[in-house]
Amino acid sequence: PEAKAQLERVLSSNPSDFHGNAYLSIVYAQEGRLEDSKQYGEKAIKAAPSDEARLRLQQFVAGLSKAPAHNT
Repeated sequence: PEAKAQLERVLSSNPSDFHGNAYLSIVYAQEGRLEDSKQYGEKAIKAAPSDEARLRLQQFVAGLSKAPAHNT
């Protein structure tokens, strides 16, 4: 919970922060909140600092469509 709160604070001051969006996308995916994960993943893709980072996030977000959602 603390890590998620820290990421949310980072994004409240800098909504396009690459790392904040990418890590929050991962946290939400782990919680089964796939739509939220996709939303933050897409933001991270737009802010990716390199082609490699963009490709990895695109693969991650694409994989979310294949994952079963959890009820939280």
